[in-house]
Amino acid sequence: MAPHSSADAVPSARCSRICGLHYTAPTTDPSDGHMAILSGGNKVAVTAGTRVKVFDVVGHVNGRETKIDMAVSTTERLRGKDRATVLACHPSDPNLLLCGATDKSLKLVDLRTNNFAMETTLPKKAISVSWSCDGNRAAVSTEEEAISILDARSGSINATRAYRDTYPNLMVNGATFTSSKPDILFSVSGVSRSFSNSTHPLGFLDILEAKQAENSVNLLMRLEAHAATCVAVFSDATDSNICTVGREGVLVVWDGKSLTPKYSFSDNDVIRGGCIQRSGKNFVWTEGPRLNVHSMETGSLVAKADVTSMSGGRSKYSSMQSKESVLDVSFHPEKENMLLFTCSEGGLGVAHVDC
Repeated sequence: MAPHSSADAVPSARCSRICGLHYTAPTTDPSDGHMAILSGGNKVAVTAGTRVKVFDVVGHVNGRETKIDMAVSTTERLRGKDRATVLACHPSDPNLLLCGATDKSLKLVDLRTNNFAMETTLPKKAISVSWSCDGNRAAVSTEEEAISILDARSGSINATRAYRDTYPNLMVNGATFTSSKPDILFSVSGVSRSFSNSTHPLGFLDILEAKQAENSVNLLMRLEAHAATCVAVFSDATDSNICTVGREGVLVVWDGKSLTPKYSFSDNDVIRGGCIQRSGKNFVWTEGPRLNVHSMETGSLVAKADVTSMSGGRSKYSSMQSKESVLDVSFHPEKENMLLFTCSEGGLGVAHVDC
């Protein structure tokens, strides 16, 4: 099932603007940029080296909140280990944040005390982490090409699906619980080009079932989604629309009920991911330094912005504009037209979409 051509499927673009940008630089390392908005939308967490920093969101971003030190020890921190890599906020408790790090640890942080309410060690480093919509479990995909389902409070692993045990050449790139069903997951994966021919799709979207009572993870359906390995997936609040991102630079929008592609977008730059508004009206995706907001119903472009032009003339960006890129982006869960995003040169930004 090949993605539709964006030229054939997407109507003529109608552009407006993203306005009212407030920009700060809370992160300190250009390689950072993972972000999680806590439930309720009053705080946002951002990875910053060995720390996870939590900030207030009050129409803008400020850096007065606490810093969560992810390092196990001073010695490990000085050796540059234990960097925070993935984040996921609890779907209903604004004080709980799940964090993965390069030392293979997975930690549940209680923001009321800044202590770890749970800590466990995974077989390999986590590359994605997601809460179930009921907040009872977490799905973690790791570098060992496996997806594990954990009891989020105790850290115990209830079930694991090891992709390479069944599919030797398949690489899993992430897994996320659906927004509306606590037993269903989306998983994105791909096959290395050295193990495939040019006529076969290389990127897949898997629909998985992880029944809590059975402690198992079963494949329900596999969609041939991309011509290169599939690296990201996100859906709206009811899973009526699903978006997948391929390493070939294509984003495909799927009908969540029929699981058929509606339209797609392609670009020569890297598409890192995106997010759908809670109402399902619009969605945003990133390509290099650009934010693109589209209508979910028609696919037409309703807003766009380039983060290299958002610095307000600050000299920090005068010689770096070619390197600047958006790493993560998300719509605010309560404020419909607010976007939060992180940038490669160390910054957390807020934009208001005029659409």
